[in-house]
Amino acid sequence: MFIPKKLRTLVLFVGLILLVFISFCLLTPTKSPANPPEDKLTYHSKTGDVLVYESVRENTRTMERSGESSEFTTTRTYNFQLKTETAMDSLSFELTVNKLETAGEGGRGFRGPNLDPEKIIGKRARITIKTNGEVKGITAIDSIAFEEQPGREERGGRPPGSRMNPVNLLRVAFFMLPDRPIKIGDSWTEDYQEPAGSDLSFGRFSQERKVTGKSKFSVVGKEKKLGLDCYHIRVESQYESEAHGSMRGSDYNSEGEGEVKADAWFAHKEGVLVEYQTNEFYEGTTAISGETNRTMANSNETKSTLKLVKYSPK
Repeated sequence: MFIPKKLRTLVLFVGLILLVFISFCLLTPTKSPANPPEDKLTYHSKTGDVLVYESVRENTRTMERSGESSEFTTTRTYNFQLKTETAMDSLSFELTVNKLETAGEGGRGFRGPNLDPEKIIGKRARITIKTNGEVKGITAIDSIAFEEQPGREERGGRPPGSRMNPVNLLRVAFFMLPDRPIKIGDSWTEDYQEPAGSDLSFGRFSQERKVTGKSKFSVVGKEKKLGLDCYHIRVESQYESEAHGSMRGSDYNSEGEGEVKADAWFAHKEGVLVEYQTNEFYEGTTAISGETNRTMANSNETKSTLKLVKYSPK
């Protein structure tokens, strides 16, 4: 087929221009934003918003004394609802326990609270937090009855509704958020110190404890959970603890070390925690002096998972 000379010249010229343009595009790097966007994470919601969570907590305690070892494992599964009451400088939620299942197996000497699910299911408490997740207070709306080891109250044990109240364990729904704007790839460390104090005194049992540690936070990336865009934050902590006190006429001193690994997924646009996984391991020794002198080695491992299973914003 005959192609006129002028047309051939035009085609060659256009082809040359296209080749130069394509080469320029390939050789010129794509510019990325100099400063990736940052987000300040806060808890926020509207009055009437409802969040439903499921929580599984497994704790294994091991103690060695006189050449013998005993181990006890407890597992607790919760389903609970948080309904927003007020949302201003702080947030107030009505917490309702929908389900509680407990199981335990293992050696003697590790009996924990004898929780009767029928006395807890349907009960309500009010939990108030700051917008960074710090718990300001938990107060009962309904009376929550539970029993500890028989006769413990008569022996000067914890008063009813004290630190062992099972509702207190549900504060895990509020992972403490960073106090700074974050972006993917950020990492930072924080020191932690819990000064010695005598706030753990119950009748014949008193204790002063000090904990020091360091945590590293890493913003792993953004992922979808329950259809929500979430920041994935990883936390790795190490700590040391020491305590001394008295119990039934004997003095004791304990010390140990622990580590915690946690992963949190927080939906920053909605202002809610979507998933939180923790794994904590502690190992230490306790020396008791008095009528009898003995030293015991002990360890404690706790695994817990919290998941948002229903989100109903107003």
